[in-house]
Amino acid sequence: MSSNTDNRKAKDRVLLPQRLAAQVANRRSRHLNRTLTDLSALAIPATHDFASNDYMGLARALSTATPSQHPHGSTGSRLLSGHSPLATTVEHSLAALHSSPAALLFNSGYVANLSVFSALASPGDLLLLDELVHASVWDAARMAVGRWAMRGNPEAVQVRTFKHGNVSDMCRAIGEYRAANAKGAVMVAVEAIYSMDGTVVPLREMVDAVGRWEDVWFIVDEAHSSGVVGEAGTGVVKALGLETEERVLVRVHTFGKAVGCHGAVAFCSNDVREYLLNYARPLIYSTMMAPAAVQAISDSYAYLVKHHAQLSSNLSAIIAHFRSTASSYSLPLVPSSTHIQGILIPGNQRVVRIARELLNRGMYTLPIRSPTVAPGAERIRICLHAYNSMVAVDDLCLAVKDLLLSEQEQDIKAKRDANVVVAKL
Repeated sequence: MSSNTDNRKAKDRVLLPQRLAAQVANRRSRHLNRTLTDLSALAIPATHDFASNDYMGLARALSTATPSQHPHGSTGSRLLSGHSPLATTVEHSLAALHSSPAALLFNSGYVANLSVFSALASPGDLLLLDELVHASVWDAARMAVGRWAMRGNPEAVQVRTFKHGNVSDMCRAIGEYRAANAKGAVMVAVEAIYSMDGTVVPLREMVDAVGRWEDVWFIVDEAHSSGVVGEAGTGVVKALGLETEERVLVRVHTFGKAVGCHGAVAFCSNDVREYLLNYARPLIYSTMMAPAAVQAISDSYAYLVKHHAQLSSNLSAIIAHFRSTASSYSLPLVPSSTHIQGILIPGNQRVVRIARELLNRGMYTLPIRSPTVAPGAERIRICLHAYNSMVAVDDLCLAVKDLLLSEQEQDIKAKRDANVVVAKL
């Protein structure tokens, strides 16, 4: 009986892409559709500005004062006065490079994740999060839940997690959800490379595993793979040949890390892009990044396309050298093959102390404490770069070895002194 009921529910299901397209079409039919305005294409130039947020004229004044071909500020939301032909050009260029039908720029990766997850999820849908996804995804999930709860909708957006990188546990969560609700869409949130462990998502295995279900989609945060992995740094999804896989609904790439500037982009279908333009509130109500920042994105990718092969080779050599050297000193490493490495040093006070000592020696590392990572898994986070030298890596590993050895010697001395005190009593 339940199987027949599930089948009837499945027949009634409208898949997520069709649902998004229908909502945009409905808005368009009511002449409420949001579109971008290209002022440069007007027959009569808009010489008098009564639209932008440049209230004191600083964007205009600084654009004149600063030797740049671009305005100093965007002056408003992209859907108001902040749009520019440059933004469209950069989006088209990035979409082509990443083999995506469309691209949409955002002010940051945080804003991109807030926008994507909060806009796409509707009541009855499931946001299924890898337990180690970035804080921005967790906040986006809360926003998605709150968006509908504040409207008094009795059917909530559901949020569940699965064990990190565990395909079987992901399938378990989807199966349990579908057994109770056969009509909702499932959006699985993963990172291409995880920021604390440097682990790579088993995306191909995940995509293959969900083939038994309709309306299950992946949203991939490529923050730590953008500019690093794949040809010209185009990321894990494309490196795996999954850029045309329909189950990968959205790829979020950020520019504040390896790309070396600011902002983010979502790669998706044209329908999803239009939906986000109409429903992604963090995008709609935020001032667009300055044109100079958009140009910086273009400049960074031009450099990456030209130099990525050599940079990637340098970075690979540095990673291999670090792993080899650290292992030779028996340093307790996080199992990572990427540019994000870690040396396990349990204890919050302890890991902070080691990081401080390294900084005193001219080595800038980051202490990662619980609850950011699990208690007992505190570590020195090592971000390796194409410009790091082999000598610098050697110095770092030796310094950590010496500091840990000094700790051990101090512990032994403290225990010996304690035993002496006890013996005298």
